[in-house]
Amino acid sequence: MADRSDSADAPTGTTQLPAARVKRIIKEDSEIATCSADAVFLISVATEMFLKQTAQLSIQHAHREKRKTVAYKDVANLVAERENLEFLTGRCPHCDETFYSR
Repeated sequence: MADRSDSADAPTGTTQLPAARVKRIIKEDSEIATCSADAVFLISVATEMFLKQTAQLSIQHAHREKRKTVAYKDVANLVAERENLEFLTGRCPHCDETFYSR
């Protein structure tokens, strides 16, 4: 089996999230026994991409309401409006369209 450094297919680069912290969060799931360094890296990259997109869309929502500051309601509205964020509905209080549609 090839070592990570010898593999041409191994992901490379850096992320802003500390790998040790990401690995600790992954280990919180009792169904996951181990997680390779490559998997931790890719999960970190995916998390950063998700957060970047969520932040950008929340900023756009604030700008549409003529505000420069992103508020909780911008994120909550985003969760309510976007089908791909439906998984956050139960974890995001007041993420229904009627609460912040004023």
